[in-house]
Amino acid sequence: HKLCCLPSGFGKLTCLRKLGLFVIGAGVDDARILELGNLKMISGRLEITNLQYLRNPSDAKNACLKQKNTEFFMLNWSQNQMEEASVSDMNHDLVVLDYLEPPSQIRELVIRGYRGPCLPRWMTKQSDSVPLSQFLCLTNLQLQQSPNLKHMRGLVQLPLLKKLRLCRMPNLEELQIITCGSDVPEKYYCFPLLSTLIIVDCP
Repeated sequence: HKLCCLPSGFGKLTCLRKLGLFVIGAGVDDARILELGNLKMISGRLEITNLQYLRNPSDAKNACLKQKNTEFFMLNWSQNQMEEASVSDMNHDLVVLDYLEPPSQIRELVIRGYRGPCLPRWMTKQSDSVPLSQFLCLTNLQLQQSPNLKHMRGLVQLPLLKKLRLCRMPNLEELQIITCGSDVPEKYYCFPLLSTLIIVDCP
């Protein structure tokens, strides 16, 4: 838990199959998230921390997380939650999270410390080109410490989601669980199998 970075050159470990933790550092000699793009064989669990140090959003795109064979993802911004984020900080986080789209076979997803004003495109039904659901295996979704997120609406359908946890989101006003898609004649439930809903510190 005290690890503050990984060394640069991590992307040379092209045969690596397991990488439980990837820590982004603030130094010029620290590993950059784009190095994950070369690790095409990793699978299982992957936690990425210190996303607040990611300066170039295109690095997140080049990490190619969508192509990984992983079933558990944790995306963690570790900044001080007491600090107020600027508009540029919020938009930066939104672009980064848009690029950090997980693979379609993901089973568990945890997003912590995200400062964006809204959910990323891959979590919402924004156009007819986006399928009703692209995460057919997701059973556990957790959003924690997202101080600027006000609305959760227009969500894609998560047909197997059983547990949803929302924690420390002081400005959250709405969780919309029924959505009407423009290419669907009637409304649909976002979480038809949800059995556990946990809401903590969302006044």
